[in-house]
Amino acid sequence: MDRKKQTEDKKQDELESTDWGSSAPEKGLYSGSDPVELLKNGDILFSEGFVDEAKRAYWAVLRIDARNVHAKTALKKIESLELSNLFGGRSGSDSIQKLETDADHEKSLRRLEAFLDLDEVGKVQEEPAELVQQIVEKTKSLDFRERVDLVVAMIQLEFYECAQGVLAPYLKDLAASGLTPEEELSVVLLSTEIATQQEKYFDSIALLEPIALKPRYQDCDQKEVLYQLGKCFDSLKQKDRALFWFQRVFELDPFYRNSSRYLSTLIKEKGIEKK
Repeated sequence: MDRKKQTEDKKQDELESTDWGSSAPEKGLYSGSDPVELLKNGDILFSEGFVDEAKRAYWAVLRIDARNVHAKTALKKIESLELSNLFGGRSGSDSIQKLETDADHEKSLRRLEAFLDLDEVGKVQEEPAELVQQIVEKTKSLDFRERVDLVVAMIQLEFYECAQGVLAPYLKDLAASGLTPEEELSVVLLSTEIATQQEKYFDSIALLEPIALKPRYQDCDQKEVLYQLGKCFDSLKQKDRALFWFQRVFELDPFYRNSSRYLSTLIKEKGIEKK
């Protein structure tokens, strides 16, 4: 057995034997075969702040019923929360912070319209060209952090063309944008989120691969870059490449987002394929 194979086997054994924390809720709360009970437990876990365990409960529901609306909605809400935690809330602008999305889509939309001083922003999905241009013009006076917060709000409202339009000036020439390495990563990750939400996985990969594990970003937290690469390749059914990137995430942080679930699943699938 060569050294590379021994290293890979060791990583897999380490993952499968990892103690995920004695303070976590009982495993029975997010495993089982009763979708009603799992949904109830998932909601309780989420309300108590056990987000990772709540996600496991919702994913367990989807393994039983792949079309379950409650579980899909809950997971989308958690993804939105994780997006806000990654990029949002860093601006000093009170008006920007008020753009935090509400469970009521219409209230969030009205806040966005008030901030941009534009009417009928909701029509952006019906008549994109002119409104997108107006919105992009309105953002030119904002500083970088304010633009990031605005883009997060737009993504959560599914105004993808507007969000991409705000980021476009940076992406034209990232190296000459004058941004710090951390800010460059934020631009790429937000653009990736926009592409991934529209299932444009090859576009996401084209954005992520040029910056993954590159020396310029060696002092930055790259876990999200590697995590998103893993997700994209998994969505494209390129399991070996997905496994590679999720293993890189695991090396940095075994508890990062859903990486352990993805990695465990991929390892099991790989074991099945070998048989």
